[in-house]
Amino acid sequence: MSIKHNIPKGVLQFFYPHSRKRRDIENKIMDYLDSKDYKEIVTPTFIYEDNVYQDLYEPLKSKLFKFVDRNSGKTIILRPDVTLQVALAVLLADIDLPARFSYAHYIYRDEKQHANLKREFKQIGAEIFGQNSIETDIEIITLAIDVLNLVDIKDLVVRISDSQIIDKLLDVYLSPQFFDKKKAILRLINKKNLSFLKQMPLGEFGSIIDALFLGDINALLKIEPIKPNVENLIEISKKINKDCEIFLDFFYYEYPTYHSGVSFDIFSNNAVLCTGGRYGNLMQLMGKYIPATGFAINLDKLMDFLYTKEI
Repeated sequence: MSIKHNIPKGVLQFFYPHSRKRRDIENKIMDYLDSKDYKEIVTPTFIYEDNVYQDLYEPLKSKLFKFVDRNSGKTIILRPDVTLQVALAVLLADIDLPARFSYAHYIYRDEKQHANLKREFKQIGAEIFGQNSIETDIEIITLAIDVLNLVDIKDLVVRISDSQIIDKLLDVYLSPQFFDKKKAILRLINKKNLSFLKQMPLGEFGSIIDALFLGDINALLKIEPIKPNVENLIEISKKINKDCEIFLDFFYYEYPTYHSGVSFDIFSNNAVLCTGGRYGNLMQLMGKYIPATGFAINLDKLMDFLYTKEI
């Protein structure tokens, strides 16, 4: 029999029992977040492009699903990112701070077919607004670990970084004649490409690279501009009282930048299951600085990981 109908590449379709298990895992996580006073927020599936485009994470701008609103004539986009919407909701609602939110929303990104990436997936997350402290970082990282433990994922590795370390070092130690190389340097750090980086003219910054790459904490604590940041990462790692491995990554830079300051990823068996960090810079771009931090879990990647773990 020839079937003429099909579905687009990169979308989701589930049958029982996978659909039931997926729903149960989502409910279990959302109920847990609610019990920790992270109250659910629901944001629109589509929004006006001109309201958010300039504040969107740069790589997402070429991955938008667009259509024209017949009522207003304006361009509408399907939700490409939840954090931006939650941040906008907080700004518009003028709510009392600090505030904690959780969500479970579908994300839509027009990925190229050959990239083998989903163009539709569900994301679960938690956000804190109005607190700017390492205690907030510890709270959100600990919460993310607890969520993954809740669905029986152990053997976790938590990578914690602070992008301000690289920014401060470049501001102080990169010679002015090499400022035009800054973006290239950040890209190489992002890709962990130490050998290429060492071939560049870096001035005094070049003498610090090995200490960053090797995580030589004693050496880094002697560098005055970044000493507070290094001390904060050490304190965060000591206060995360969980059964997991913690790795402080000083040779790290998120490029293009999404998080500002402390950020983290949580792995199990080399799979990234959760990512998060501070993003007060995003709030500032949107018109008002409010400290913010959070995490996101791709539910469908999580389900794939759990399924692989079972077989």
